[in-house]
Formats: sequence, C-alpha cells, structure tokens
Amino acid sequence: MTRLLQLLGIEPTNEEPPSICRRALDALHAHSLSEGRRRARLVLAKAHRCACCQGLLDHVFDRIGSTLFIDDDPRSLAAAFPANERDADCQEVLAALILLRGRPRTAPACA
Repeated sequence: MTRLLQLLGIEPTNEEPPSICRRALDALHAHSLSEGRRRARLVLAKAHRCACCQGLLDHVFDRIGSTLFIDDDPRSLAAAFPANERDADCQEVLAALILLRGRPRTAPACA
C-alpha cells in the first residue's frame, strides 16, 4: 500500500484516503485505501462466480481499453457495457479493478 501511495505522490495517513481514488473507494463503500483493497479482492473473488460479472470481466478491456487509471470513475466506465453485461455489482467490480490494477495518469514528456 505504501508503494502505491508513493507512486501516486501521496503521503500515507490513517484518517483520510487519497482523494485521487475517492470514486472507486466510494463504489466499494470503503473509507481507506487498505479497506478498499481488501473489499476489492472480495468483490473480484465473488465476481468470478457470477455469470453476469464474468461476462463483464471477460470484456472489460474490449469495452474500456487496456489501461485503468486510479482516478477513473466506475459509474462512467459501467456505461460502456451493454445492459446484459451489467448488474447491481458492475460498479463495484469496476472499482475493484481500478483499485487493484489501476495506475496513475502521467503526462507525456515534452519534446
């Protein structure tokens, strides 16, 4: 967790979660990055046993691209999926992927 915070340029604190991933944490109903990551692992474990969520996981990179960013909004990303690949857990699954596999956005180097 500390390594992720260092990559994001955020000092770890116990009180406030990093604002950069607030939307993903909110979707997982988590109050801290460590709690969010714990819940994300549980959500993904559950998703692998759900037919609808499995479809979402199978097509996530086809629908939204190969890179998830830590500041992505799970609600906005869910709109990229057809109704038959979305259910009540869709936003949580996307938030879990964002927290566990997302990376910080970086600006291209000036030439």
